[in-house]
Amino acid sequence: MKNIYFVLVLFFLIKINLVSAQVSTPAPDIQPLFGDCSAAKKPIDKYNLSKINIKSYIESQLKYPAVALENGIQGRVTVKFTIDTLGKPKDFVLIKDLDGGCGAEAIRLVQAMPNWTPATTKNKAIEIEMFLPISFTINDEYTTDGYTLNWGNLIVENITITQLKDHSKTPIIVRDPSGKEISVSGLRLTYMRGKRKLEAISTGTMNEAIQTIIERAKSNSDVYIEVFWENKGAIKRINRRFHVE
Repeated sequence: MKNIYFVLVLFFLIKINLVSAQVSTPAPDIQPLFGDCSAAKKPIDKYNLSKINIKSYIESQLKYPAVALENGIQGRVTVKFTIDTLGKPKDFVLIKDLDGGCGAEAIRLVQAMPNWTPATTKNKAIEIEMFLPISFTINDEYTTDGYTLNWGNLIVENITITQLKDHSKTPIIVRDPSGKEISVSGLRLTYMRGKRKLEAISTGTMNEAIQTIIERAKSNSDVYIEVFWENKGAIKRINRRFHVE
């Protein structure tokens, strides 16, 4: 269990540095766009919004391979692919790989992408090659120094199933070294019992998905809480483990 928890913690500490997709030459009149870019009016603004959408997609869907985490493998992977005239990604080629399964994960992500808005030249959709570099970096800035994570009256690590379920709607609070409650930006709850694993994520609240996991929990399980927030441009994180007896 300790090894599994180590991997889970490292997963939460991943810092993904996505370099936006680059289009192969010659450039089209209008670049392909990823995601909803309708909020932007100018072509350059749409392109920049597309880059943000790509980054958001990668950050939400990428899973750092366990082998790479355990062996401290970091670096950049580059995937080449084609966006056809309907906006569908195809012809995936790994241009630069890393050990530990990073390349396979990058290919998986690109293959799973929803359709793009295709590139156009003279108002006609065209196929175009794209190059997408993704950097895998394990963030070593994790710290809990001076910060505390409080979940109601759950003080000790070992709790009963009744105590857990009684806290399904109790907010999780993080306090800074002075004791002041801070505003958090994310909360992840992971439930593990034997080979069963359930996860739910929220923007810091005990949302319905998290409450459902807690309400269905059983004894002889483990609950991992991970909370993160931004402080002076850096992502700070704190976590706690509860063993449900």
